[in-house]
Amino acid sequence: MHHPLTLPVIASACLLSNFLCQDPPKPAPEPAAVKSVVTGTIRLAQADRAAVKQLEIGAEAAKGCGEVDKRDPNLQFDEKGGLAHAVVVVNLKGLEVKPLEKPFQVDQRSCRFEPYVTVVPTGSTVEFLNSDKVNHNVSLSATRNEAMNPTLTPGTSKAAKFEKAERMQVTCSTHTWMRSWVVVTDSNFYAVSGPDGSFRIEGLPPGEHKLEVWYPEAKKLEATVKIDAEGRAAPVELEVALAGKGRGRGK
Repeated sequence: MHHPLTLPVIASACLLSNFLCQDPPKPAPEPAAVKSVVTGTIRLAQADRAAVKQLEIGAEAAKGCGEVDKRDPNLQFDEKGGLAHAVVVVNLKGLEVKPLEKPFQVDQRSCRFEPYVTVVPTGSTVEFLNSDKVNHNVSLSATRNEAMNPTLTPGTSKAAKFEKAERMQVTCSTHTWMRSWVVVTDSNFYAVSGPDGSFRIEGLPPGEHKLEVWYPEAKKLEATVKIDAEGRAAPVELEVALAGKGRGRGK
């Protein structure tokens, strides 16, 4: 006896089986993050450009240091006033601060700290090296982190982890002209201006953000940067005046 509905039912079952056995549709890929770049220049106010001085270092004090650079690292700028060693930070609320994966190294060469200004996110480790042939001590003044004052013999190092945001000066009591700064920040977005005063910060989301500029001898300076949906922002031009000589200004 023949059943005329048998073949359509079987065909329908096969179609349903094939549909159920197919791989589920793949989710749409997430949109690529906008790759923004904020660039700018920090310049020293014209009235302060005559303030450059040489460090006074006697031959006996510099014994064993090799050729000592007597330029004051605390005030270095180029012919256009581009200011080196200025710290630029953008703080974004609600983002997890990511410590550096490896220790940031600060060396002592020719009786000079290199680099002069170091910036790291909270939770990062800084390793102080001594590449000189003379002893140094790393005297780090801190109030929120642990202060330190170890003596480093030639070829040795000392590491320190910094958990709190703070600006800390580092000196060497053996060679009193040696100074530097370690800036610990609650941010993933920061930069230190180069020899020509330029800086570059990548990865900020679109929107309006506040830049904070800090320089050892100047008052804190703030400016606003706007990043469009394509990650573009107009270059930032900022002018810093030394403390006591007026306020810095930005545009």
